[in-house]
Amino acid sequence: NCHKGWRKVSVPKILDIFKNVPLKKLREYLREKYMVNRLLASCEDNSSTSRPSVESTMHAILGRYVIHVHALDVLAFACAKNGKVEIDRLFRSEKHPPLWIPYADPGFCLGWKVFSLVNRYVAKYRTKPDILIMEKHGLVVVSDSAEGVIELLRKVIVLCCKRLYKNIK
Repeated sequence: NCHKGWRKVSVPKILDIFKNVPLKKLREYLREKYMVNRLLASCEDNSSTSRPSVESTMHAILGRYVIHVHALDVLAFACAKNGKVEIDRLFRSEKHPPLWIPYADPGFCLGWKVFSLVNRYVAKYRTKPDILIMEKHGLVVVSDSAEGVIELLRKVIVLCCKRLYKNIK
């Protein structure tokens, strides 16, 4: 039973959207309208009060537990000129570094960019990223458990906060 505003979706149906290569060539208005219709078609519940978020594609690509926030301490890096360099430096000791997602408009453009970059990341590291920094937008963390995703969220925010305020007593 889904809450009002939430939709139960089929992840495989959402991922099938990216198999439609000609979709990239459509004009933006038609492409986004197509996306909304495909997202609605992916719903597995009988609710008609809401539609899935245009960011559902991004969540479907990443995994079971995904948190997407706009934490100020992370946004300071995501919006900075040298943000990617600073994030790379901040997480340099990580076996699997955060994935930087260059800015893209929400909807198909963002979903396609995440889909493509995650596939490249998997080819390089043999695993999906746990941390994604979306340029000029926010933070996404992913885990196999609810506890793990919350712990990872705290870790990223604390690291960014410590780096930002290192000179403040």
